[in-house]
Amino acid sequence: MPSIATVTATMIIYTFALVESVWMTARLRVIAGSMYVQKKIIRQLEREYGLQPTISSKEKLNRAPSIGQQRRLEREQLEYEQGERNTPPQQPIKTQLIELIDRATIDKPTMPQLVERLQLKGVEVRHGVTRNGKSKGISYSWNEQKFSGTSLGPAYTFPGLQKHKSIDYQPQRDDERIEYLLNNRVGRAVDNLELINAIADFIEQSAAESTLVETLPQLIEQLSVYEQQLEQGRTTLDDLRPNNCSKGATAFISNNSGCNRSK
Repeated sequence: MPSIATVTATMIIYTFALVESVWMTARLRVIAGSMYVQKKIIRQLEREYGLQPTISSKEKLNRAPSIGQQRRLEREQLEYEQGERNTPPQQPIKTQLIELIDRATIDKPTMPQLVERLQLKGVEVRHGVTRNGKSKGISYSWNEQKFSGTSLGPAYTFPGLQKHKSIDYQPQRDDERIEYLLNNRVGRAVDNLELINAIADFIEQSAAESTLVETLPQLIEQLSVYEQQLEQGRTTLDDLRPNNCSKGATAFISNNSGCNRSK
């Protein structure tokens, strides 16, 4: 059986632990309340003086580049400024995609218009729908990299595009058009058109080469005839030269003919 001293010591330790726990809980509540009051005061000052609102981490609508990506950009920028790089550093693919979506949504288009604009820029858009017709989410694929809307930020999910980017979406009006665009990508149609034009150019060039092949023997034959005629002309001229000239021919041919004039 434990002694009275042991029981007393245990009760004291337990009491201190309980007091410390209550004190920490109260302190955390005070801190949380203080942060809430501070946030409220900041918002009020922003409204009164027309200041730009401060965006908290929870309110931020896109995901910032990772620390590693940011360090790489800084290193490459420094190398470019020091002349160690010929070209300035490029933003990460993720950041480029976010900026591309931002430009495509600047005039608050409809959801099908946004999908079509992104496709024309080379972005492959995927959108899943449940059996009940509810959106399962949206994802993007660009430069051989895939991103979910959530990974880009709250503003780039399917509901986020509507809430934060004011994208107009009406299921009964837009779903059929969206499904058509996803199954018949506009960018793919453009690629096919370029392929068709390339094939047409090849056929036209091949037809020209084929015509040249057909006419080349005729041209060679004509050149051969001309060569024979020129050879005959040379032979005739040689017959009229001094060794073969008669007196009548001498009188007929000019001084440049090579025949000697009779004195």
